[in-house]
Amino acid sequence: MYLAETGGEQRGSGARSGARPVFISYASQDKTIADAICELLENEGIGCWIAPRDVTPGEFYADAIVRALNEAQVLLLVLTEHAVNSPHVLREVERTSSKRHPIISLRIDTVTLPPALEYFLSSSHWLEANGSAVKKSFPTLIAAAKRMVATASVEAASSWTA
Repeated sequence: MYLAETGGEQRGSGARSGARPVFISYASQDKTIADAICELLENEGIGCWIAPRDVTPGEFYADAIVRALNEAQVLLLVLTEHAVNSPHVLREVERTSSKRHPIISLRIDTVTLPPALEYFLSSSHWLEANGSAVKKSFPTLIAAAKRMVATASVEAASSWTA
C-alpha cells in the first residue's frame, strides 16, 4: 500500500504523522474544493498535507508550512481568482519552485495570472477544470498526482544512491 511505503498513515486513523508527498496550496475561500481534492487523493492512497488540518495546535503556522513544503514531492495548486490574489499561495508556489519540485495546477476558473504567478507557473501545463468540468477532471488529476509522486520518488532515491 502506498501510504505504508511512504511513512504516511492510513486514512481515518486519527493523528497524522510522517511526510506526505502532495502539498495542497489554496486560498482559504476555496477550502471546500481543496478539502474535496484532498479526500479524493487520499482515497486513492496519495498522502496529502493541507492546512489547517495538518498544522499542530500551538505550532507556528509558517514553520509548519515550510516544513511540509520541504518534505512534499509535489505541490497541487487550486488555481482560482482567490488563489491568484493570495500572498500565501504565491509564497508556497515560490518556495516549491525554488526547490524544483513539480507543480500541478488545477485551474478552477479563467482568471488572469498576475506576473509573479505567471513567472512560476509558465513552465508547466495546468489542468483546466472550469465550472462543471471540476469533477470530470478528477481522474486526470489523480493520474497526474500519482505519476508526479512516483517520478519524484524515483529521482529522490537515485540521488541518495548516487
